[in-house]
Amino acid sequence: MILTSKTGRPCVARAAAIDRTYMLRLIFLAILLLASTRALAATSQCESHAARDHETLLAWRLANWEPLDNRTVLVWTTHSLRASLVKLARPLDGLTSADIISLVDRDGDGTISACGRDAVTIGDDGSDAVRIVSIRLLSERRTVALDEGAELSRLVSSHV
Repeated sequence: MILTSKTGRPCVARAAAIDRTYMLRLIFLAILLLASTRALAATSQCESHAARDHETLLAWRLANWEPLDNRTVLVWTTHSLRASLVKLARPLDGLTSADIISLVDRDGDGTISACGRDAVTIGDDGSDAVRIVSIRLLSERRTVALDEGAELSRLVSSHV
């Protein structure tokens, strides 16, 4: 491409600079597109693996919960004697004394998992939510062994 200036002289250098800038932008956009596609694929692979290995909780089936400490919670779903052991990225102050917790489904897929930004928070306001790093379905025997406070019923809600 050759441009002509007001004086009639060709502006080849300027056109080359514009073309280079345009090409760099296209390359940058292609790299971003490739990276985001891989990130989405990795997340969906994680979700598939988690669902297959019972490392997810269906938000509409949540029934009860019991904190083990400020970083670990047992969560039951309806019609199951087995709890899931939910571990958090960091301690959540006040978890062991909370009356209400919320499991936050940040990606809006109806499941709670460790594959994204799903989190646990105290109450319903969503402030100071702590990301979930693992969910593991326990055996009935292990559930009973960990559930010392079974007599205290608690409320669990989900934000879907």
